[in-house]
Amino acid sequence: TMKSRSSKMKELLQAAREYIDKNYNKNITLSDVSSYIFFSESYFAHSFKQEFGISPKSYLLQVRIKAAKEMLEITDMKIGDIALSVGFSGQQRFNDIFKKSEGITPMKYRKIIRIKELNIER
Repeated sequence: TMKSRSSKMKELLQAAREYIDKNYNKNITLSDVSSYIFFSESYFAHSFKQEFGISPKSYLLQVRIKAAKEMLEITDMKIGDIALSVGFSGQQRFNDIFKKSEGITPMKYRKIIRIKELNIER
């Protein structure tokens, strides 16, 4: 039936999203994720966006940026190391995507957070 098909579909897409959540820090591609649930890449991208309101590519970047922000806040790791540890191919790409997402560079983000923390401690 159509109903059971759509709940199966939801389960698969949920599984794909969890796969991204668990593996974002590896060098995963859209085709890795789609083949994990045995969908074609284009069908997967379309279905994921319909289900979650965001493309799988954007979702992956969002998860990586969120993890990077936490590391910028709580560690003193170099920006380049953070970039690699959350799954970006390099610091330049990380900088570009971070800036597009947050409006500032990762370096500036860390500075702002540190200043806020100092003000709270006073």
